[in-house]
Amino acid sequence: MRSAVLYTTLVVIAAALAAGRLAAQDTVVSTTLVRRQVRAIAPPVSSRELVGTVIQADGTRLIMVGRLFGDTLQVPLQSIERLRIRAGGGGAVETGLLGAIVGGVLGGAVLYVWANASHQEAETSEVLAIGIPYGAFIGGITGAVIGARRWRNVHIQP
Repeated sequence: MRSAVLYTTLVVIAAALAAGRLAAQDTVVSTTLVRRQVRAIAPPVSSRELVGTVIQADGTRLIMVGRLFGDTLQVPLQSIERLRIRAGGGGAVETGLLGAIVGGVLGGAVLYVWANASHQEAETSEVLAIGIPYGAFIGGITGAVIGARRWRNVHIQP
C-alpha cells in the first residue's frame, strides 16, 4: 500500500514540474505584447526591474504603464537586457483549493478501490480517513504549483 501511494505521489510531482518547465519556454517579441504584463531589465532606463502593462509596441520601443504608480515609460528595445511576459497563472490559492477537493475525492476513491481489490482487512472509514487527507494534500500542492503566476522569457529581435 505504501509503495502505491509513494508511486502516485512521485508521478503527480513529476507532472507538475513538467508543466512548469513547458510554460517557461522562450518566445519571440512582436506587437502582440500590447495589453500584456511584462517585466523588463533595462539599466539605461532604470536600475530596478520595470514591471507594468505594455500599451504600445513598435520596432524600436515599448511604451508601458508602470504597475506601482501608473507612470508611463518609454523603453528602447536596445536597452532591454531581459524581457519576460506573464504566461498565465496567478490563481494559486483558487487552483490549490480546487486541487485539494479533487485530490481528496480521488485519493479516497483510489484507496478504497485498492483496499477492496487487494482484500485488505480495513473498514471503509479507516480507508477514507487516510485516502482523503493524503489526496487533498497532494492535490492542493499540485494545484498551487500549476496555478502559480509564471513569466516567460522573450527574445528581442533587432
